[in-house]
Formats: sequence, structure tokens, C-alpha cells
Amino acid sequence: MAKWIATAVAVGLVLILVLWKLTAPPGEKHRNAVVPDAAVEPTGPTTMPTFKKRAVKKPQAKPSDGGIVLEKVEKLDPKSEEFNRRIDIGITDRLRAHAALCYKGGGNPDAKLKIFYRLRIENGKSWVTDVKLENHGIPDAIARCMVDNVERATWSSDDMPDFTTPENDREMLFVRLRALKKYKWRYKELRQ
Repeated sequence: MAKWIATAVAVGLVLILVLWKLTAPPGEKHRNAVVPDAAVEPTGPTTMPTFKKRAVKKPQAKPSDGGIVLEKVEKLDPKSEEFNRRIDIGITDRLRAHAALCYKGGGNPDAKLKIFYRLRIENGKSWVTDVKLENHGIPDAIARCMVDNVERATWSSDDMPDFTTPENDREMLFVRLRALKKYKWRYKELRQ
């Protein structure tokens, strides 16, 4: 019985080796073989192509900044899709996180609230003004706390250009109690 098992293992290994050789890419089969070509005679040493390095211009330090060159952040274009995505998703998520600090649980988890506001961005600092509330079932104390937290929210947006939401086209923050849990500790300034 042991002879048959040993024979079966040996045959299996041979089959695997044969299949491996048959399925290897064409360049792999004869990689180490040296085939002299009588029609081609060496003409001399071959040279490797040379590549020119591009000169990288480094920004010059002004004498007034002590030799430190600060990297300038490129501002987003206010008409770009990235700018709109940052306002529609990034900033509203940040404001939801500020509102989430007021909700400790309980009540109707499907209760919702809409906060209308104007966004202001100046010199890399962002905040909210002209906040108006439309409540749909959240207890008044929690809703008032959420509005207060959204009004007090400030953060840095170095890559955002100076911007103010037009008076006739306010931003809207939609808050549903059930969804607040995931926003609560998302931003560093809220973890203090």
C-alpha cells in the first residue's frame, strides 16, 4: 500500500512539473539559454541612453520670513465640482457632527430637523451665519442645542476660496436623530 501512495505522489509531482513548464510564458522557457547568432558580430561596446534631469526651481525664501519657505495651498475653484462637493457633503457632515453633540439618545429616532444657514469662508476660516430652524419632531431643548452648536461651529478651510452663500440660496442641513451616531466624534475639534 505504501508503494502505491509513494508512486501516486511521484506521478502527481511529475504532472505538476510538466504542466508548469507547458503553461510558463514563452520568454520564461529559455531565459538562461545562450544562443549565439552567427549573422551578428559585435561592433563595440554599447552605451546606455542618458536622460537629462529636469531642473527643479525651488522657491526663494524672503529675508523677512527667516529662511522658512511656507508651502502655498492652492485654492479650489468656486465653480468646480470639487468645491460644490465639499460644501454639499464635507461641510454638512461637519455641521451634523456639531449637532450630534446634543443628542444623548432616546426619543423618536426618526425625528428630523432642517437647519437653513449661510456659509461664510474668509481667509481660510469657515463659519455659519443666519441660521433658521424647521423642526419636525425633535424635542425643543435638543433642537435649540443643535442650532446653537451649528451657529458656534468654526473650522479651518485653507484650500477653500473666500465665499458667502447668497441670501436667496441658503444651504440646508438635514438632521435625523437615527443617523447622528456616526458623526459624533468624527472631527478633531469636537473630541476635546
